[in-house]
Amino acid sequence: MIINPKIQHEQGDRLGRLLAWLVNREKGGNAVVAIKYADGTILTAQEDILQYFAEFYSGLCATRPKRHIIGLLDEVQLPRVEDAEREALNTVIDEPDARSAIKQMSTGKASGNDVPQVEFYQEYAELLCAPLLEMFKEAFKTGVLPESLREACIVVLQKSGRDPTECESDHPLLLLNIDAKILGKILSQCLAMVVRNIIRLGQAGFVGGSMTTTYIRKALLIMEQIEKGKNLHTGHPGCSQGL
Repeated sequence: MIINPKIQHEQGDRLGRLLAWLVNREKGGNAVVAIKYADGTILTAQEDILQYFAEFYSGLCATRPKRHIIGLLDEVQLPRVEDAEREALNTVIDEPDARSAIKQMSTGKASGNDVPQVEFYQEYAELLCAPLLEMFKEAFKTGVLPESLREACIVVLQKSGRDPTECESDHPLLLLNIDAKILGKILSQCLAMVVRNIIRLGQAGFVGGSMTTTYIRKALLIMEQIEKGKNLHTGHPGCSQGL
C-alpha cells in the first residue's frame, strides 16, 4: 500500500497537521499574485496570469537559431556510430529495458500531470510494463508521441533581486510526467552502449560514471609535468586528453 506523505501529514496527528500547515504557508509565499503585461498593465486575475505566462513561454520556446549558427553546425564533423551499433540502437524496446528504467528512476521528485508517482510504477512494474511498451511502440511506428507525453507543467521560481511582476524575473522548471521520464530513461540506457565510442576520452559530461573532478586531477597532473619539463605523452595515461 502506497500512502501519499502529504495526505498523511494533513490528516495525521497534531504535529503532522502543523507541519503540513507550515509547508503550505511557505508554498503560498512563492505564488505569483500579479504580473506586468507588455503595455505595463498589471494583471491580477489568475486566469489572465496563466494566459500571459503561456503566451510568454510559447514565444520563448518558438525562437529559432540564427542562420549563421545553423551553417556553423553543418560544417562540424560530428562522430558517427558504426553500422552494428546503429542496428543495436534501432532494435525494439523490450520489457527488460522498461523494467530496468523504472527501477533506476529516482524517487521523491515532482512529476507533471501524473497522480501516480514513481513509487507506484516501481511497485506495480509487472502490470504496467506491457501497456507502456505498447504505447511506446505505437509512438515509434507513427512518429508522434501521445499528447500526454508532449505536455508538461511549468513551475516558476522567482529570481532574487528581480521585479516579481515580470515574467523574465522567474526561472521556469519543466516537470514531465512519469511516462515521458521512463521513455527518456530507456533511450538514455540504449545510448549509453555506444556513447563512449563517439565521445572523446577527455569529456566528462553526458558520460555515465565520469566526473569532472577526475579530469581536474588530470589537468593538474599535466601542469605538474610541464613544470618538470616532461613529455605529456609519457606520463599518466589519458593526460593528453584531460584538457
